[in-house]
Amino acid sequence: MTPIIGFAGYSGSGKTTLLEKLIPLLKQQGLRIGLVKHSHHNIDPDKPGKDSYRLRHAGCDQTLLATKSRHMLYFEYSAPERDEPALAECLTQLDHDQLDLVLVEGFRDETFPKIEIHRPAYEKPVLYSNDEHIIAFTTDEIVQAKQHCKLPILDLNQPQDIADFILTWLGTSKTKQHYCPSCGEASLAFQPPKVFCCDTCDFTYFHNAAAAVLAGICYKDEILVATRAREPGKGMLDLPGGFVDPDESLEQALTRELEEELDFIVHDAKYIASYPNTYHYKSIEYKTCDTFFVVTLDEKPALKARDDVEKVEWIRLQDIELNNFAFNSAKQAVQQLKDHASK
Repeated sequence: MTPIIGFAGYSGSGKTTLLEKLIPLLKQQGLRIGLVKHSHHNIDPDKPGKDSYRLRHAGCDQTLLATKSRHMLYFEYSAPERDEPALAECLTQLDHDQLDLVLVEGFRDETFPKIEIHRPAYEKPVLYSNDEHIIAFTTDEIVQAKQHCKLPILDLNQPQDIADFILTWLGTSKTKQHYCPSCGEASLAFQPPKVFCCDTCDFTYFHNAAAAVLAGICYKDEILVATRAREPGKGMLDLPGGFVDPDESLEQALTRELEEELDFIVHDAKYIASYPNTYHYKSIEYKTCDTFFVVTLDEKPALKARDDVEKVEWIRLQDIELNNFAFNSAKQAVQQLKDHASK
């Protein structure tokens, strides 16, 4: 996969202006540059009355306008309920064989390497404190930034310095080779969003979502919550549970995890729902499907916090703060219980 680096910042921070200066500097180094830019506007770069405009608006779902110097490919998405585009979806539409680096403007909430652009005069909060994927901080107030930021700090008014940082990062990024587990060659290429293919032996690996289980252990109007003892999310709340092992059913995984973490034997669990989740561990992003079960108790058992759990506690559902949970799947599960209890 082509190395990707993004530029994250609030509207008006100068992302486009900076990119306009960076791209020629990177091109001078012989790099072939791709760009993905997210927009919330309903844009149409074509001109009304032109042949391509007329044909597109006649009802084409895809239109390719081809000239000697430029191809323009249009995709039309007419479904009103369509979500905002995901970065992985956009990346698949680029010809990565013709690119050395992809620059991304926007998509600041997605997980990929980013440089934050920050102007203190705009009085907006910094992003890096809540985004571990931000690898550098560029600003027009260097002295002020050094008081709070431990990341590499770059002068927003010195685009050459930022270009040099990207070139250094790119050199490190491009040396991270993927070795094929079948033939052993350093030729395993990533094809977003989930496929690894070997250019040497045609080995193909589909990096599908991993299955996990969550337990909502309830007694009257209380639910048992755990405090995580390890990263990711160390010190934050979670629901008891974990990953499903090979050759294991969801129910077997739930039974094993609750015994490992709580010394608790579950006898009756009811499946409620499943939620997509992202699990970050040692700079690797794992996509998971977290399945949620509810265990309803007549009395509180004696429990022991073990394994990944630092401590457990009973909290009234109505008193739970969802933002204290480490993962979105647990937040959704608890919110579903709270919604049900309020009916």
